[in-house]
Amino acid sequence: MDRRFKDWKHPEFDEKGTTKWNWMCQYHENLKLGKETDIGAFTYINAKYGVEIEENVQIGSHCSIYSWSTIDDKRGKVTIKKNARVGAHTVIMPGVTIGKNAVIGACSLVSENIPDNVECDSGRGGASKSDKAENSLIQKHYVEQAEKFGTSGISTISDINIRKLEINALLRYLEDSRKVLEVGCGNGYSAVRIIEQRNIDLIGIDASEEMIKMAKARTIVGAKGKVQFALGNALRMNFQDEFFDAIFTERCLINITNWEDQKVALEAIARVLKVGGLFIMLECFTDGWRNMNEARAELGLKEIPQPWHDLFFDKEEVARFMNSKFELFKEDNFLSTYFFGSRVLYPALLPKGQEPRYDSQINSFFAHLPSFGNHSSIKILLFRKVKAD
Repeated sequence: MDRRFKDWKHPEFDEKGTTKWNWMCQYHENLKLGKETDIGAFTYINAKYGVEIEENVQIGSHCSIYSWSTIDDKRGKVTIKKNARVGAHTVIMPGVTIGKNAVIGACSLVSENIPDNVECDSGRGGASKSDKAENSLIQKHYVEQAEKFGTSGISTISDINIRKLEINALLRYLEDSRKVLEVGCGNGYSAVRIIEQRNIDLIGIDASEEMIKMAKARTIVGAKGKVQFALGNALRMNFQDEFFDAIFTERCLINITNWEDQKVALEAIARVLKVGGLFIMLECFTDGWRNMNEARAELGLKEIPQPWHDLFFDKEEVARFMNSKFELFKEDNFLSTYFFGSRVLYPALLPKGQEPRYDSQINSFFAHLPSFGNHSSIKILLFRKVKAD
């Protein structure tokens, strides 16, 4: 923030907690104010349980900052870190931390932590039909996943071998010293495994409040990189344009159950990715899924259907849609051998009536083999952004 004060002084409060600039603070003895903060007229601060506003923060007029909400009795210290900007008529709820250099658009309701360097534009986009669906059946599904599996690696995927192979594949394309976004971080399992091995600055977002709570509860020790988790929506990502060096998904966009909204999510990813940046699209695609089921049919096995809460991508359709801004330079069928072994050969060899087990020695064997062919629904398409929005 530009220096706008020649002789900044800590404000004085009258008996009602009002300053000469017409903003007020109740319990101002619990307000910690950094130098060169600028708070607009008619802003109200309830500091009963602590409010800390660091240096060079700018807050617009008519904002409300609550460390105590008398409606639901929620309590917690509010922290606004240095150089953050908060637009007029914004409400900040108890327990929230707004990160360094963050920008909060006017008329926002901030009830979750905001990571460093993030721009939240309250006016960007509206709720689509699939947004509403995610907040009903699909959201319910992931609430159940969070309750059942907690911080486990098998949350959202029952086969731990797949999760491990996915993380290894992602690590091949993520380089140190990069600012990275994971869209659909779930309970944070993969994000933490990745920062343990890569010195990156990672932000993970997810639409499930339960999953984000799990992710934030993780204890991280000795990691090479760092990670922040925040509630976020793939269709309306609140980040500045061309903010990230790399973005990856891990079976997230398939949960958007119509192609029109999947395209909206892909456009949002394009907007926040730098030119020259890498989009690692680890998703499910119909071509490998069909090949796997054709092989199963040859051995007398039933088709494995797409899960009810997923819409697999058509690879060619995605490539055509992304062509205006991206170069598709690699297709990585890293799970093909594992799927052929675990979903085709292994169940065909089992005695009649016996169900396959994900933890079988046969699956473990195939997980360690090089991958050949195209017999898995899950693959990576690697895109490089070549044109700005």
